[in-house]
Amino acid sequence: MVAEPVTEPQSTFRHAIQGGQQGVAYLILDNGYNYMLAMQDAMDEAKFYLVLTLLNKTADEKVI
Repeated sequence: MVAEPVTEPQSTFRHAIQGGQQGVAYLILDNGYNYMLAMQDAMDEAKFYLVLTLLNKTADEKVI
């Protein structure tokens, strides 16, 4: 019997950006997904332009 590797659960936001579905990602953000978690997901996926976009769209300086 071969053990399956344990994978860490991923957010829906991360799944959306992995699949190139930016529109879905923005809908997730509009429904309250934490911007810091979104930026971390984007950095983990090497989507640095998305991180820059998220930083520009963040009106509340307290988020950063």
